[in-house]
Amino acid sequence: MTNYQKRKEKNDEYRSKIMRFTFQLSLGDGEVRDWFEQQPEKGAYLKKLILRDKAEQLGYGEQKAPKQRKVGDYEIMQEIRMGGRVLLMGFHPMDGTYMTCYEQYNFLGETIYPEAVASKDYLEIANTFIERLQMQLEKVKEFRAARNIPQVVLGAEDCLPQSEESFQGKLIVVRSSSLAPEYRTADCQLGFAISGFGCTPGSRGRAVFFQELYSGERCRWDASDILGVANPEKIPDWAKEKLREYEQKRTEPKKERGTAR
Repeated sequence: MTNYQKRKEKNDEYRSKIMRFTFQLSLGDGEVRDWFEQQPEKGAYLKKLILRDKAEQLGYGEQKAPKQRKVGDYEIMQEIRMGGRVLLMGFHPMDGTYMTCYEQYNFLGETIYPEAVASKDYLEIANTFIERLQMQLEKVKEFRAARNIPQVVLGAEDCLPQSEESFQGKLIVVRSSSLAPEYRTADCQLGFAISGFGCTPGSRGRAVFFQELYSGERCRWDASDILGVANPEKIPDWAKEKLREYEQKRTEPKKERGTAR
């Protein structure tokens, strides 16, 4: 290899690692040149152009502010979920009224906004919003008081090592992030995978039909909501007791017809 070829190879390698930018101003364009010379921070301006050009080449667009959420003509100011219900508070910029309502879905899956109240008095609507929120908060407190168990959140460290086996029929843990914040506790996370194609890792199906360990209530989760199979040694004491009761009922021989009760 000649010296020229060696230098060319080094130059090509160097150019592949850097990105060159050229800022050109036509000397004949006096207006553009005068404008640029008047800029107090020429270096900062050039840096901004270079970074913007690089971002475009890498496929990053400009960061835009999130779009204002609206319900009808109302711009939503506050949105909070508590005790299984979503509460909204909004402002109508055209007529200056404030509004609060609930947000939920009907049996057709359509979004509806029941119990809406509107007024030009901000304090009146804010007070209604807070009263409704307090009602939902009390429901959550009652829910926890009725169960009366330690509030513990389960994580990956409380699960058995991942495997390719189906977890149908096994005690599983729902991801805490898949639950509403007020229900991110072990009693809402632990349950049995009753059925569903999502019970098999790698399956195209997503549904996992779930029976809560504490209450026996059933619901449906997506496969991505399942953290893993619970480690029986790491679950809370109340859960160990519930699991023993479940296993005892499951293995208990069924009474035949005609036998004494």
